[in-house]
Amino acid sequence: MLVLALLILPLPAQTKPSQPVVNAKVESIARYKLYSTSNMWTFLKLDTSNGRIWQVQWALDDENRLEVDLSLRNLALEGREVNGRFELYPTTNTYNFLLLDKQLGKVYQVQWAISKENRGILPIEKY
Repeated sequence: MLVLALLILPLPAQTKPSQPVVNAKVESIARYKLYSTSNMWTFLKLDTSNGRIWQVQWALDDENRLEVDLSLRNLALEGREVNGRFELYPTTNTYNFLLLDKQLGKVYQVQWAISKENRGILPIEKY
């Protein structure tokens, strides 16, 4: 008898209209990202919308703390800049990274260095 009464009684959850579940988590794609190098003092700062890169060096003293241009060339066509378009990938070489244009599939070799003459970016061309 008790079982029959439980089946007949309406449950509160059954009488209320169901509420939609809203997932409020929104991920934003950052315009700038920092990439660590194997040198504990040096990071690369990437503008993910256009491929521009700076070498950032942190230090305990003011005279060794700096940010220098590695490549200020805009690799995205004017008006085609989108956050997250470019990404850096480390290589086994301490001073080299690969830069990937995720829209066009182009790849660049990025080399950071203490001396300005040894810093730069070169396209990796298809054969």
